[in-house]
Amino acid sequence: MVAVASLMPRGAGRRGASEPEIKVASGLPAITYSVGDADGVIDRLTDINSEASMASAEAIEGKGGQLRRYYLNPETGAKVVYRQHRQSVTNQDRDDLIATTVQAITSSGPFNKTLFVDSDRALATDEERRDAARDTLLNFGIDHARTNRLIVLDPAGFSLHNGMSEATLAAVQSAAGVGAAPATVTWASSAVYALVNTQRRRAAREAAADYLAWQRTHGSPELAANQSAKETARKHMDESNEALKRNLRRAYQHILYLAQHTLDSPRQVVELTLDNDAETALNGTTVWKELAENGKAFEGGKFTAKALLTNLADADYGRPLSELRDAFFQSPRLPLLPGGEKDLQSAIFAAALAGELRLVGADGVEKVADSADTINLSSQGLRLAKPLPKKSCPKCGKADCDGTCSTGVQRS
Repeated sequence: MVAVASLMPRGAGRRGASEPEIKVASGLPAITYSVGDADGVIDRLTDINSEASMASAEAIEGKGGQLRRYYLNPETGAKVVYRQHRQSVTNQDRDDLIATTVQAITSSGPFNKTLFVDSDRALATDEERRDAARDTLLNFGIDHARTNRLIVLDPAGFSLHNGMSEATLAAVQSAAGVGAAPATVTWASSAVYALVNTQRRRAAREAAADYLAWQRTHGSPELAANQSAKETARKHMDESNEALKRNLRRAYQHILYLAQHTLDSPRQVVELTLDNDAETALNGTTVWKELAENGKAFEGGKFTAKALLTNLADADYGRPLSELRDAFFQSPRLPLLPGGEKDLQSAIFAAALAGELRLVGADGVEKVADSADTINLSSQGLRLAKPLPKKSCPKCGKADCDGTCSTGVQRS
């Protein structure tokens, strides 16, 4: 009745079928069929939360005492097809899309590179992926030499808070060479991890499933001849895609890194949480800023000669420059440098030029660098040395004499 009344022309511009017309059409030739039964038919047909309802039926509220009417809207025909596709989206389909989207919206910022660590999304449950977290991370190959890395962990197998924190933290600790089961790693200090929040991940998963369902709806043969319905599907597809990206950015709010606050303190994995929804751990610039505020890294242009001298320990003097360079990627007591070797060369050159340290060979003979670029950080022979103590002036005996003093003898 609703279909016929929607398609056939009706007087006075009326559209669709009224409730009484639908009730009459539902009637059965049996004395036991009552008005209450007909009301039940209306309820079941129009309940949008019911799988048995007509998703394409819309209502026009009556005005001036007129009765409510129902009609089939060709634009909402897409909803019927969407419902079918929504039920067919699997968890692996959803998580595969999330992994692809995360990689697409991740930016490196000052980091040399970003890595995305896939979990085994073919595993059936979050619990199975959680149990495999450590092996997944250790087998991925994240220990890259002299490289500041932003390592983004797949939300299908790694997340923090509400259920998966313990396994995720244990996996990251192991990959950082600490914790109950430390792995043998060399460059753990220069690896920084971006992780999703378990609660916020739920909204991203819903948006991913919606996007896939609307994408399949848009391309379905059922809507091939219905341009209006295809436009509706396209609109919902674009909206759900934006919702997916927005929810993923919000969900990635945790940062983990290896720290050592003093020479005598133990190494530990530290967690930072972004409180502002406008910030995300998928943005390398945002992550680096957080690291700088917490003493793990320097911002661009901030690593000066003074900063170098402050961070050097006594044991760093006399080490080959190649070892000192590597320490800025290996040792968590030393900060990460946004310009890497270039920053270190500039700071050493500025400190040497100011006389605050010396460049010497393995034999202790002082070397002179013409510019920062000529300082060979790969050298096994070059080292840093502290300034030599100043000699006292033979005339006045002062170490800071500028050579213009007198003998200090007064004439009578």
